[in-house]
Amino acid sequence: MSGVFPTAIVLTKLIILGLTILFVPTAIYLATKGGFYDSDRYHGNGSAH
Repeated sequence: MSGVFPTAIVLTKLIILGLTILFVPTAIYLATKGGFYDSDRYHGNGSAH
């Protein structure tokens, strides 16, 4: 049973690393691409009310 435990830890670390590699570039892209509030279709003043 002790042989399975380190493998599970390594697998968990690889999954977290993979998710991090996907998440960071996606977050940077979404943060810099702008969106509706930066477009000409938005007619508000930037406040919530």
